Amino acid sequence: GNKAEGAVIEDVARKRGVSKAQIMLRWALNQGVAVIPGSNNEKHIRENLDLAKVVVDEADARTLVEGKRPSDFRQWHSCKSGCAA
Repeated sequence: GNKAEGAVIEDVARKRGVSKAQIMLRWALNQGVAVIPGSNNEKHIRENLDLAKVVVDEADARTLVEGKRPSDFRQWHSCKSGCAA
């Protein structure tokens, strides 16, 4: 299922005129996280490929980080400094 849920994500997506998934993908890319979106839906695939046009500025990023997360949100870590187990 789609994990791009929550009022904070919806607010930023509405402000930017893009999908919630695009906001989360752009935010992750801005953090240096490699993303591999998956979809069988042509519209979603096209949205995923159109991320170069999506903007998540510092204020949006702060809103996403500080906002209330959905109860099933799973945190990930960035491998900027290495991902040795």
